[in-house]
Amino acid sequence: MHVDVAETYDAAAQVTRGRWFFSTDSKPDFVIAPLEIRCIFPQELPLLLSLGGLRVVERFGDWSRTPFTADAALQIYICETA
Repeated sequence: MHVDVAETYDAAAQVTRGRWFFSTDSKPDFVIAPLEIRCIFPQELPLLLSLGGLRVVERFGDWSRTPFTADAALQIYICETA
């Protein structure tokens, strides 16, 4: 199986929109899946959580609880209700 991706980025809305095309040699594009991902900058998430009624307890850069740094690919937040 292989996957081809066609996507565009809407900078004003901070949204990546695209479609994933799943194929095999005998069945091209047997699944076409839409994808819409809202992208945010790391500094935006604490504010969004706060506005949603949550308080940040901890923040990590991956699932093994490595500290969040500028090189982290993920943001993992532990929150509680404010």
